[in-house]
Amino acid sequence: MPERPLASGAAASSWWPGGDGTVNEAVQGLGSAGFPDGVTLALLPTGTGNDLARTLAVPTDPEEAVETMRAGRVRSLDAARVRSEEVGERFFVNVAVGGVGAKVSEAADDERLKDRWGRLTYSRAFFEVARGFDAPKLKLTVDGEERRIQAVNVAVGNCRYAGGGWPAAPRANPEDG
Repeated sequence: MPERPLASGAAASSWWPGGDGTVNEAVQGLGSAGFPDGVTLALLPTGTGNDLARTLAVPTDPEEAVETMRAGRVRSLDAARVRSEEVGERFFVNVAVGGVGAKVSEAADDERLKDRWGRLTYSRAFFEVARGFDAPKLKLTVDGEERRIQAVNVAVGNCRYAGGGWPAAPRANPEDG
């Protein structure tokens, strides 16, 4: 995949509120289109976890976030691609998870759970999922090197946080190439 920057936190001709899941879907569309030049993704963090916004220091107050957009603050982020038999090809700018982390993310994507548990949604979902989770055997290929492991969770961090504030990769820098 050619390295192409993705911008966040800048003014855009159209935008909609959401969280990390919404950003992820936008990144999928941009990645499928080859990350076209001249496209800027604005981030208005109104989700449950707002992990990407946390890494990028985008204000969670909607008015402050909109002011950040209006100020035209643009950052170019690294985009990554993951391929797996289960999900095919996916692009990400924050953190990609597999194993129990992926199952927790799926379980946490429930509006009733979010309404009831708020920021604790991911913790609640973890306890629900972990009870019946068996660690699968995996074949990982990273930078051309193949490894076979048994893992409860696999996380690849381009940014620092996942799952509502968990420091998945505390020193990650999404702008370091």
